[in-house]
Amino acid sequence: MTTTKRYMPGRAGLDNASRRNEALNWGQACYDLDGGNVVLIHGFKAYIREAIAVEKSGAKVEMKSAEQFDMPEEFLERLDDDPRLAEAFHALTPGRQKGYLLHFGRAKQSVTRAARVGKHAPRILKGLGLDD
Repeated sequence: MTTTKRYMPGRAGLDNASRRNEALNWGQACYDLDGGNVVLIHGFKAYIREAIAVEKSGAKVEMKSAEQFDMPEEFLERLDDDPRLAEAFHALTPGRQKGYLLHFGRAKQSVTRAARVGKHAPRILKGLGLDD
């Protein structure tokens, strides 16, 4: 294995005693801090080239609207039973709505879906997203 190291001077947020190095380990870019590996950039070069080509081509990804996502039955029932929750959910941004619908819908069992709905209903009523 050939290792080539290059010292990278400290940046804001790190004390001056910290020494970061960039190395080529196993043919991949590797970054370490004070002698311990922090990250190994492995196998992303092809992906980066592909991403650049897609960006240059102007191709666009069609995003699904919140209405196009399946709404789990357990959540529909809860919205029917609680008009305040329904109003709060529809007042959320489309991204927050999608986040909840994906989270609820990923559960395989009805009991789990219902539990997730129950757990997150107070957050929805507060206008919060899944990760807020």
